[in-house]
Amino acid sequence: MGGVKTGLTDTKTRIIETSLQLFAERGFADVSLREIADIVGVKMASIYYYYQSKDDILDDIFSFFAIQYKQHLDWVLEECKKAETIEEVIDYMFNDHFIRNADPKECLGLALIKKEQHKNEAARNLLVDLLYNYSIDFIKTGFDKLIIRGLISSHADTKLAASVFILGVLAINDIRVHEFMGSQLEIGSIELFDMHKRIILSFLKQEVLV
Repeated sequence: MGGVKTGLTDTKTRIIETSLQLFAERGFADVSLREIADIVGVKMASIYYYYQSKDDILDDIFSFFAIQYKQHLDWVLEECKKAETIEEVIDYMFNDHFIRNADPKECLGLALIKKEQHKNEAARNLLVDLLYNYSIDFIKTGFDKLIIRGLISSHADTKLAASVFILGVLAINDIRVHEFMGSQLEIGSIELFDMHKRIILSFLKQEVLV
């Protein structure tokens, strides 16, 4: 996650980043504090100085991810305000630099939340409240403003468009994580990203005012 290092000591940063990668790749239950300490290169006392348990580390990871995720959504909305056409709106929403240079930690953070959702209430709540409900409502609000600005028709189904957008983002993240782990896939994240961008643009342009 891009904001993990802010205000943290180097040791705490390494603990979080190491834990994030291990949890995302193998699952929370299959990783021990001893293993985290060994990989970070510190004694157990250093782990306990910052965290009393693995659950505390996981809570910290979730907290940082939520902050970073909301900041990114806010950035997208502000960028979209600069757009004068629906094509420019989509370009701002689908920032090529963002996907092509995606931070592995951000992708792993989302993968971890999805992996733990059926076993961890905090992960489940984060997925439902932030990644589904909040995100869809946030994007829908942005699309509704396009109606006010006359860029799309008042008949446009903005909730459906927002839902498709978020589900696409989740799918792209899954592919990205597999790529980080060296998997060979039939479709790459960049290809899926470009495809999804065209889908959303086509969906909205069907309702564009002429």
